[in-house]
Amino acid sequence: MNLIRVAFIGLPRLLSTILEEVINEHVMLEFTGTYSESDLEENPQHFSGDVLIWGVEEIGIPPVLSRKVMAFNPDLTVVALAQNGNEGVVWKVVFSTQSIGEVSPSGLMNVITQHCQVTGLRQ
Repeated sequence: MNLIRVAFIGLPRLLSTILEEVINEHVMLEFTGTYSESDLEENPQHFSGDVLIWGVEEIGIPPVLSRKVMAFNPDLTVVALAQNGNEGVVWKVVFSTQSIGEVSPSGLMNVITQHCQVTGLRQ
């Protein structure tokens, strides 16, 4: 049986201790350790777990470092927990296929504007 490998980064000590105990009691989970941001910054490609539980200041857009780690590990699930432990979200790279409908300049512009975040417009 393959165990689900779980690691931590940036969790407060109490939350880390509680979660480690829960994971160690679960028959399908394996706690693989705690990483520092500097560990992952230097070698994001060396992370090989299945789940990374990440303590973050704010729930929202994933930190740049988490996106780097996910780029090297597209199957990775990141569970982001607010430092106070009261809120959490899941970040995951998801590939999907969807018909784009009309293949024309206007059809392609519709797809682009519907599925991509516009960060700047040329005047």
